[in-house]
Amino acid sequence: MRLLTAGQERSFEKGEGFFINTNVLCSMENQDHCQIDSHLLNMWRA
Repeated sequence: MRLLTAGQERSFEKGEGFFINTNVLCSMENQDHCQIDSHLLNMWRA
């Protein structure tokens, strides 16, 4: 999965989780229920 944010691109493998700006938590194991509290990102699908 590729995640694009302002000026940055990151790649994640299956099973990895990540934090963005400390208000975004998403797990590849449960990507349909990502918790997003940020105006910088939209929902995405792998």
